[in-house]
Amino acid sequence: MSKYVQTLNRLRDEAEGSADPADATPSTTPAAGDGERDAQRRASVDREIRRAAALDGSDALFDRLRALAVEGIGAIVIAGAVPTRSVAAIGSSLVSQAERRGLAVLRAEVREPVGRTAVVRALGRGAPGSLKLDLHDEAGVEQLRRWRCDAQADLLVVEAAPLSTGADAALVARATDGLVLVAESLVTDRTALAESTERARATGCRLLGVVLDRTRDHSPRWFDRLIG
Repeated sequence: MSKYVQTLNRLRDEAEGSADPADATPSTTPAAGDGERDAQRRASVDREIRRAAALDGSDALFDRLRALAVEGIGAIVIAGAVPTRSVAAIGSSLVSQAERRGLAVLRAEVREPVGRTAVVRALGRGAPGSLKLDLHDEAGVEQLRRWRCDAQADLLVVEAAPLSTGADAALVARATDGLVLVAESLVTDRTALAESTERARATGCRLLGVVLDRTRDHSPRWFDRLIG
């Protein structure tokens, strides 16, 4: 059971448990401050539900993506609007969701393209060799499909560079079922997100949607650079 559903059930049980049968008929003259306390309680409940929904937000992502595809999802590209570690987190979440549904998943990344060619490198043990993909060749769809099938994978999840640095992610996505654009709270601004969306659409790739990562990493970035 998801955290969101668990929270909703707990809040419902608390509400039912707090009701006193002797007070079934509400007073027509509520005590002073009752309205304010009710408003505070509702606000508290709303905050907890929103928090649970944020924690559980990625849990249905795979099902939503699969619902968008008429013939099912076979390969997708994930990229940020700007550089963000959320891409790897969303990728891991999608892989986990797909595997829980019994699918064999091949995870890969796009290496820095050289000219017209991008190198798609599989991640993990027992992964197949890298694939050289011509970004401007329509045969890329079949190349990726054969590469995925040779690896006996039902789903290919490809992580690519942010669209703020170029359109490579969108060009690779043209050979897949679509692009998932990732935005990170307090990192990705509206302008960068809008520009990345337009850049993706200009390439002709299918934009499956935007995923907002609301998680917080409490370690400052200067500390990450120091220990990295």
